[in-house]
Amino acid sequence: MRILLVGGGTLGSVTPLLAVAEELQRQKTVSDTVSEKVSDTVFWGTRMGPERVLVEAMGIPFRSIPAGKLRRYWDARNLFDLFVVKWAFWVALVRLIRWRSSVVVGAGSFVQVPVLWAAWVLRIPIVIHQQDVRPGLANRLVAPFARAITATFPETARMFRGRPVTVVGNPVRRAVLAAR
Repeated sequence: MRILLVGGGTLGSVTPLLAVAEELQRQKTVSDTVSEKVSDTVFWGTRMGPERVLVEAMGIPFRSIPAGKLRRYWDARNLFDLFVVKWAFWVALVRLIRWRSSVVVGAGSFVQVPVLWAAWVLRIPIVIHQQDVRPGLANRLVAPFARAITATFPETARMFRGRPVTVVGNPVRRAVLAAR
């Protein structure tokens, strides 16, 4: 099974994905059965974001992908970023065809939007996680295409309008929990 984690720009979407990656790595080393199922995990993020350092420090392969931010206010950069989002969609489509991901996981980053849209076109299952009570724009744009939606808070479930939501809390890396 090839798992693609997508997030970045800020660490808000990255930290829960790193916790998921850590758990996948742990299960892979603990059980031969799981290691046969989870063969590869890759992280896609922004070229200039802070996520690359953390992802690579965990030994997870990192690939940058173009990212255009969809701002909810007027800014001249919105016009340019619409083209970046379109370009990122095509880049993601080609990469997903080549890499043959089994599932794509996002956690609410603007980086995930074109990647998850491309995954949907290719019929690759999509999982999104919503860590804030109110879903952000990125997760609202991809929720209709998600096979599974997870959330930190029970109140979030009703905001996805009839879509099944599993409340799992917010994934946290073991090192963060141990530091308490």
